[in-house]
Amino acid sequence: MDNDYVIEATSAKLLQEVQESRGTKPFSHDLLLIEDDNLCLFAGREILSRLTTGKIDTAKTAIEAAQKLRNNRYDLVVSDLCLAGCSALDLIGEAQTQSWSKNKNTPFIALTAYRDMDKHQEALAVGFKVVIAKPLTEEQARIFLENYLGPYSSKDTAQIIKRPSIDLKLGMERIGVYTEEKAIHALELLIASLPEDLVMLKNAETKQDSLSINQILHKLTGALNYSGTPALEKAVQDLREILQANETSAISKGIQNVQEQVKLLKEAYYDLLMQGA
Repeated sequence: MDNDYVIEATSAKLLQEVQESRGTKPFSHDLLLIEDDNLCLFAGREILSRLTTGKIDTAKTAIEAAQKLRNNRYDLVVSDLCLAGCSALDLIGEAQTQSWSKNKNTPFIALTAYRDMDKHQEALAVGFKVVIAKPLTEEQARIFLENYLGPYSSKDTAQIIKRPSIDLKLGMERIGVYTEEKAIHALELLIASLPEDLVMLKNAETKQDSLSINQILHKLTGALNYSGTPALEKAVQDLREILQANETSAISKGIQNVQEQVKLLKEAYYDLLMQGA
């Protein structure tokens, strides 16, 4: 059989699978969207509603949001960082610490139109999982929903153990391409940047500089959002949670886990190349 025909048929099949998956709602989780701008609230709700079959509650003020968080348990909360008359930093602080809260372990995602990195770092320090620059897009929403609610974010131990080092289909979906070649190229770009990131991570650990560690992990998370590397994503996410919980004694072990996953990722990548040789 003609190799070109096989490649074309395979690409067409992958294209059909990706298009079909995008035509369905991949999530079934309950979300809370907090936004004080009417247009942003409308657009955000429309985007999220295309991705989940669960309920989507909305709130325009911190008082309204606190009431929703008090009375409901959400799988994920998406909030504008600067609400009228209030900072979302205070809101998440209460939601994660107060006895009345039903959302102490709920992931919080921040949205902001500002490019102030100090404000971004402050948001990450108080507990936001990630800060997304506005405008929110469906692709961004799909990525953070996959990261925190998808099959690779399950708290089930068996699923965590089975996380693959490389998931090319996931990588293809995240960057919106339909050929493995481009997903592999994205993977190569990630792997090329990892040695420098690991050196910076170890130097920050030596200096006991938690802020720098967090900044490096934030950069890494941004790159990982465009790759299909579930195991490394989980290791980075775990280390960020260690920092957020101020568990200083666990930082070294968390960094070792990231290093180990980078090593396994490289081995998986070389195996992938050998299979294609």
